Amino acid sequence: MSSAKDPMFDVIILGASARAAAQSPLRAGLRPWCADLFADSDLQAITPVLRCPPGSYPQGLLELVRQHGPDAPILLTGAMENAPDLIAELEQLRPLLHASSRDIAAFRQWNPTLDPLPAIEGVQWCETHDLPEMDAAASFVEANLPEDDGPPARDWIIKPDQSASGVEVERITSIESIFWPSRVQQYIPGESLGVVWRSQQGYSELLGVTKQILGNDAFGVTGYRYAGSIGPWQLTPQQQLALTKLGQHLTQKFNLQGLWGSDVILDAEGNLWPVEFNPRYTASVEVLEKACSFAALNPQSQPAPARVIQGKAYVFATHAGIAPDLAVLFDPDQIADIPATGSQIRAHQPICSVFAQSQSIDDCLSRLQMLAREVYTRLS
Repeated sequence: MSSAKDPMFDVIILGASARAAAQSPLRAGLRPWCADLFADSDLQAITPVLRCPPGSYPQGLLELVRQHGPDAPILLTGAMENAPDLIAELEQLRPLLHASSRDIAAFRQWNPTLDPLPAIEGVQWCETHDLPEMDAAASFVEANLPEDDGPPARDWIIKPDQSASGVEVERITSIESIFWPSRVQQYIPGESLGVVWRSQQGYSELLGVTKQILGNDAFGVTGYRYAGSIGPWQLTPQQQLALTKLGQHLTQKFNLQGLWGSDVILDAEGNLWPVEFNPRYTASVEVLEKACSFAALNPQSQPAPARVIQGKAYVFATHAGIAPDLAVLFDPDQIADIPATGSQIRAHQPICSVFAQSQSIDDCLSRLQMLAREVYTRLS
């Protein structure tokens, strides 16, 4: 176990699951030290990792860093952006490879309806309402939902004010769908994309875009729950320019640093609608690094043209079971986030991640679904 002054490590990685993020420093020639909820066996095989007890997550990460973390900067992953007070405490212990805790909080609280950016051709913004308490929720209902049970004039999505991975995100179908604290957004139909930028000293680079897998029952999820990414997604030159400008505007407005991302809806007319921002390492970074052969944490490393489409999907348990020895059942490049053989898997908990490559996004998705079916047949 490393001491707080151990010089062997270059970066601390913290979040619900650190395995994917741990690959990025390794690609950049850096040595990670991790703390997360799972301490999966394949993560243990490549780097030291401490497991945070579920009952103390995420606050327990602070004590792990304080007692055992090396003297290295912190890379955040998972849903850590939803714990601004914790990030502020971590910031007192180690520097962040991100914006400051204050800027992260401001970015997450930003409502583009109330505080719009300069217009960017090709970027549209959803009407957005924050419902911090009951009075705000009542005002939204009165203004936007009919009293006669007829259809509302506009479709809406409601999400927790500390949302992540699409958990508890749903369409508003009636007054009973309203809860608080929450955020309500205009619903935009279209492709759900994940965008990744890298920012440094006021300058932003667009690293790539992936298609998001949402609510796909082949991976044990429904609704808007995030289950993986496939990419890179091919942009038009106009869309590339629009996202480049968007990243630059946001970098300067919120002093963004390091890797960060956004969930964006691509509508039928080709317009881009940002709906969520994640000021930390995102799950699609790994997909882009694999497909485009670069190291996102190295500012000099640039994405190369992709030779294949790369996909990653999380396989969620549809029922409780016992983890088999997945490492011997799949090729190493097909599986990750591997639980210890014989460990208990709870219903709705992620079992593992599966990976596939192909020449098209649709075929890559089909291959991921085949791998997920194989995982399910092995879960006893």
